[in-house]
Amino acid sequence: MTKMDTAARIMSARAGDAGHMPHRTATVLNPAALRGLGDKATTVVYSKGRKVFEQGQPADVVYKVVSGAVVLSAQNDVGHRQAMEVAGAGSFLGFSSAETYQSSAEAISRTMLMRISRDAIEQSPALQRMIGDALTSKLEKLQREASARLRTNAAGALAGFILSLPKADGNGDSGELRIVPAQQDIACCLGLAAATVGRVLRRLRTAGAIMPLSKDRIAILDRDLMEKICVGEAAGF
Repeated sequence: MTKMDTAARIMSARAGDAGHMPHRTATVLNPAALRGLGDKATTVVYSKGRKVFEQGQPADVVYKVVSGAVVLSAQNDVGHRQAMEVAGAGSFLGFSSAETYQSSAEAISRTMLMRISRDAIEQSPALQRMIGDALTSKLEKLQREASARLRTNAAGALAGFILSLPKADGNGDSGELRIVPAQQDIACCLGLAAATVGRVLRRLRTAGAIMPLSKDRIAILDRDLMEKICVGEAAGF
């Protein structure tokens, strides 16, 4: 069975359940779907900065993010790396109808991934439905985000992006913690200049909405303000 056949079967399985499938923002690895897979589904931990896969490599494995975060990027027409998405817990990575990966993936924090072979997916209708559901939810999320960005400014787009970032371990005095990619990657994901991202981050910090804690951690101190900025209802933004 080709990768295109597998893609068609997955989307077909998802379409068949569309009439009664509730909306989901993350897909849980159902133990029943993994039962009997043996070494076809293994858990691997990646340190920050480690490549999971690279664009052009054979796409023989699909990855499920269990914890942590991964940034997906691709080479553009002139050979420059361009970040496209930050994937957190619940996301599937590396699914392609082509023979090779169409993007690269790199851990931006300590990240645990489930590696699932394509053979396992081809032999499991339950896995096909699960991945199909995740892909559909991802498409719906991207559509919502794209629509929201058309109606907002740079501050609103960045506030929404921060709110959508994967959660980091720990909460409390520092507020809600998020795993954040490099500033240049944020700019690429939002279609903004890196200088604009830096300027808006400083404004958000000055307003008490966020507090950068490290290169890969940010605390959301005032969620209400961030949500108002997203919809253009915050004075000064």
